[in-house]
Amino acid sequence: MKLMHIADVHIGVTPDLNKPWSQARAQAVKDTFAALIGIAEKEQADLLLIAGDLFHSQPLKRDLKEINYLFATLSRTQVVIIAGNHDYINPSSNYNSYPWAENVTFITSSELTQAEFPWLNTVVWGLSYRSREMAEPVLDHIKAPDDGRFHILLAHGGDPKHLPLNYRQLSRAGFDYIALGHIHAPACSKELGIVNVGCPEPLERTDFGKRGYVLAEIEKGSRDIRWIPCSTAEYIPVTLEVNVHTACTELCRQFADIVSQRGRQNIYVLTITGYRDPDVEFDPEALSALGNVAQINDLSEPEYDFDKLYHEHSYDMIGTYISAFLGESEHSSLHKKALFYGIRALLNNQSR
Repeated sequence: MKLMHIADVHIGVTPDLNKPWSQARAQAVKDTFAALIGIAEKEQADLLLIAGDLFHSQPLKRDLKEINYLFATLSRTQVVIIAGNHDYINPSSNYNSYPWAENVTFITSSELTQAEFPWLNTVVWGLSYRSREMAEPVLDHIKAPDDGRFHILLAHGGDPKHLPLNYRQLSRAGFDYIALGHIHAPACSKELGIVNVGCPEPLERTDFGKRGYVLAEIEKGSRDIRWIPCSTAEYIPVTLEVNVHTACTELCRQFADIVSQRGRQNIYVLTITGYRDPDVEFDPEALSALGNVAQINDLSEPEYDFDKLYHEHSYDMIGTYISAFLGESEHSSLHKKALFYGIRALLNNQSR
């Protein structure tokens, strides 16, 4: 039996809101989902499992119509969906009454429910969110029967407020495959058949690395699980180390080379470290113009010669200020900033 497993698509989200690329990324989320439906058809998967948060919030009827059309194009695949904490089913949710295509099973109950597919000799167990949180560990003591059928668990959670999971107990629960959603970083235990597939497109600046989906072929006693990347862009962390000789133009060229090598479609989170010339300030706008830059963390510090400054200014305000920090072998980040910025202000004031 062949299955495809996705989760956390978050249709309707606008990643990196108000950034120049945010609308293109919102469209990429939709386009990648449509592409995944095409892959399910090409692979002739028996099941497409969607482990929650298909939508970023409560879907409109027109949104459901769009995805239902895509589901209806599948000639073989049965689609099984649960709602997650973002698209949870409230009393007025359009999920409650939507007329899905014949090949779609939406498990709407917040209690563990079994969906049977006799022609596949398969039972899919799942439950949906009916509120934003599900703090009870309701899956801790479940057990799939040893009745010769394939038993698959579909769930969304893994943190204290969203369906806490005991992975050790789950591994002993007798399921042939456990399809999880909610955690955006992919994690897979092929031996145990427990898979957190992650999101198919990265959605925020902490979603580093590739994102994708799972294709699995399940036999009694064996599993062939493949996690396959599909995202059209990545968030990439970049650290640029500077020294007292580094100019802003040089730093920009270093970053431009990285963007050229890693790809202009990707989104970058920059961290600048090291000790810079006290008279140099790095221009965040110049760096941002070179690519999709979600965030710049300038952790560089000015390289002052405090011993020299103290001896040159031992009888004025600068010397007094430096002496207040002497004798401390280690400074907290806050103390360092107070020392660096205080000295800069005093030196600037003296030069006027």
